[in-house]
Amino acid sequence: MPFRAATFNAGLALNFVDFANERAPVVAEELGKLDTELLVVQEVWEPEHVAAVEDATAAQYPNQIFLEPQPGDGFAYGGTFGIGLLTNQEIVEQDTLYLDASLNRRAVIYAELDTDQIGTVHVFATHLSAIF
Repeated sequence: MPFRAATFNAGLALNFVDFANERAPVVAEELGKLDTELLVVQEVWEPEHVAAVEDATAAQYPNQIFLEPQPGDGFAYGGTFGIGLLTNQEIVEQDTLYLDASLNRRAVIYAELDTDQIGTVHVFATHLSAIF
């Protein structure tokens, strides 16, 4: 049995990507239909969008990591990071590396997974941009 992974840029950046609010529930629902062991999502910024993704994907991906916002002066979306790591495999260890950023908070989520298919897998999830 293969180990399947997917990454998806949800493009839920309000006031930047057209129809972000209207697309959010559809994106969340479709992510929950994916048949992979690991899913990394980017550009899920708003707390209600994160909650929608968490709820719609919980059956397929019961182990989820979304970083708590770190509000601060000048950061968009209330200091949220916009990334998530979702899996149906056991998370043995996890960590976060916070990166220097300007407009949007940036970080790397690390997870060590114990997989049924290939044993230990080290996963790094991020979404980078230039520092302005």
